[in-house]
Amino acid sequence: MAILRAYIILFLLGATTLCYAQYDKFAYELQTSAGVSIFLGDLGGGFGVGKAGFFDLDASALRPSSGAALRANIINEVSLRMNYTYALVYGDDSYSGDQGRRRRNLSFRSNIHEVSLIVEYSPYNFAKVLGRGSGLLDFYVFGGYGLFRFNPKAKLDNMWYELQPLSTEGQGVTNNSKPYQLTQPIVLVGFGWRKSWKNKWVIGLEFSFRRSFTDYIDDVSGQYPDVEQLRATKGDVAAQLSDRNTDQKASPGTFRGNPENNDNYSLIQFSMSRKLGAKNLSERKLNQRRKGLSCPTF
Repeated sequence: MAILRAYIILFLLGATTLCYAQYDKFAYELQTSAGVSIFLGDLGGGFGVGKAGFFDLDASALRPSSGAALRANIINEVSLRMNYTYALVYGDDSYSGDQGRRRRNLSFRSNIHEVSLIVEYSPYNFAKVLGRGSGLLDFYVFGGYGLFRFNPKAKLDNMWYELQPLSTEGQGVTNNSKPYQLTQPIVLVGFGWRKSWKNKWVIGLEFSFRRSFTDYIDDVSGQYPDVEQLRATKGDVAAQLSDRNTDQKASPGTFRGNPENNDNYSLIQFSMSRKLGAKNLSERKLNQRRKGLSCPTF
């Protein structure tokens, strides 16, 4: 229920704020984007245990991402964006330069579906960027809040298995912890550049960092369970995907991941936006529209 309430609040806040920009020239932009995702978690990565942020960057695990958004240019320097993002994230210990991770031999992939509300701030005059014949390059920073849905899977004998139902760390089977939730909040920060092109189009490049509040995007966080007890309850597949060490199997209670840091992901995306608005209407007609229409009430 808490997640559902957050969805409703996020939607109402975005819809209410967007309506204030509805009468301005070029008030809206419809945007599409595509690029790559970078997973930052326990699996794969560099040397040592999993670390937060780009200190654990694994370039071999880059995967595609895409998105769509509706942007409202509230004032010259501030824009509001309602955003949907899809990303495929991936991690594999075989990519790591650390021998301990290689021996652990875990891997995963997950589709991510994210909705977010983002506030952009540009230090330049945004109206100039959107003006007729403008060729200015616009730099902006942004921050926002959203929700995302993930579902980690691992491959065994050429089949992909959903990991959360298997309780690979003994959730609800060998310990008292509950299965992790597959829908979680997310905080976004980033920066980008945008350039007006042929008056009605905007092209851009954006870098973003997504900070999550879960350490289970890759299904790895805590300790190894009693594998035989897990096998008796969840089956052979759960036992095999819980402990895939290439040498001797791990003892129950030894660390499987690094619970001190949550999993995160980043995106690098190119974007193209189509400007929408009443460019050809006179100010008198725009004023008439303002008087005749109002924002919805809830």
